[in-house]
Amino acid sequence: MRRRRSGTSPGKSAVAGDHRGRPAIRDAIRDFQARIGPLSGGTFRGELLDVAVGEHYIVAVQHGSAQHEGRKFDVTARQLMRVEAG
Repeated sequence: MRRRRSGTSPGKSAVAGDHRGRPAIRDAIRDFQARIGPLSGGTFRGELLDVAVGEHYIVAVQHGSAQHEGRKFDVTARQLMRVEAG
């Protein structure tokens, strides 16, 4: 079985763009994690709320919050992953 990995992160952040292959995805996640702590002054908190697994899709629901220069970030989001040949 051949495993192909790709991911797309919308926006203009450090991890935005198309990431193809395990190393590219891993590097994008590491880059995000390395930057978010200092940017938030150590206030970033992330929490996995729920995961749903189906035959063709996996959905993860997460909550993130942080503060930066008096501004607050508080978002609940979902990540949709499609499973192919798996």
